[in-house]
Amino acid sequence: MKRRLGAEDIAEIGQVASLLLYLVDSKQLDRLSEVFTQDGIYDGRATRTGKMAEGVVAIRELWANLRMGVHYSTDMLVLDSDIAGESATSVSRWIHTADNKVINTTGVYRDQWTKTPEGWRIRHRVNTMILPGELTPEI
Repeated sequence: MKRRLGAEDIAEIGQVASLLLYLVDSKQLDRLSEVFTQDGIYDGRATRTGKMAEGVVAIRELWANLRMGVHYSTDMLVLDSDIAGESATSVSRWIHTADNKVINTTGVYRDQWTKTPEGWRIRHRVNTMILPGELTPEI
């Protein structure tokens, strides 16, 4: 059974999602446990990296040598939650700029969230790049 989360949980999920982009763009990858569960999964197989990582340490290692540019996330929708309010799913669009000048890629994040004692954390993120001329995937 599913239920809608309250405004406070939705706001916290949005804050954590935004924090991730700031941490990545500023190379503060040692703080990824503030965003992902320890066993969290990042699936970037449908992006230019073409890779997946399981666990905060593996995600940090995957991202450590990437040229990041600047990321922007928009249009986040928290779609649903389990009846206990301990997990949720969300979808958002992203834009990536190269050298803070030109939009060079766009895409969609699909996240599965878990409420931990420390707050909401991403358990599984699927990152899908949208190529020019493609439509945004349906939710």
